[in-house]
Amino acid sequence: MIIFLLSLLISFSYSADQLELSYSFLSYHVPNNPTDSHKYSNKLGNGQAITNPLLGLRRTRTSKNGSYEALTVFSGSNSVGTNMSGLVYSTGEFIDSNWYIGFVVGGYTQSRSEFRHRGIETMGVGITHDQEIQPIVGAEVGYKYDINSKWFIRQNNVITPFITNHSLSIGFSF
Repeated sequence: MIIFLLSLLISFSYSADQLELSYSFLSYHVPNNPTDSHKYSNKLGNGQAITNPLLGLRRTRTSKNGSYEALTVFSGSNSVGTNMSGLVYSTGEFIDSNWYIGFVVGGYTQSRSEFRHRGIETMGVGITHDQEIQPIVGAEVGYKYDINSKWFIRQNNVITPFITNHSLSIGFSF
């Protein structure tokens, strides 16, 4: 929780021209061991698709040439149903007025105990006996639909070698 609060503080010191609240509803996992899929919580189908709710706050700075930078803090449930929170920085380009593609880097903290209890090996970096940081490095692809000159809806997809996450958000431009 301390990491989340620190991340939130950092995000508010970041200047931006857009602010949005996001809800993530679906993650697709590529597990280390394919037999681990049945060990996840809230799984769909073969267990690699997981409904894990996350709430996020994203602050975006856009430029006139179509590039953007964003900082997102998030907190919610991981793939075994325990709490996690983190921070992601993204940068990229709008392909047209709605579609964009970019690069993401960040991470989140979570407890290892429930993963260990279920026999799932994680790829995080240990910070205490039980807590770890899971790195996030990958791409983002999304679509931003303007409701009017101030309000918008965004569908965002973060794609890494190990997990794909999909979210919907509503935002406001300053």
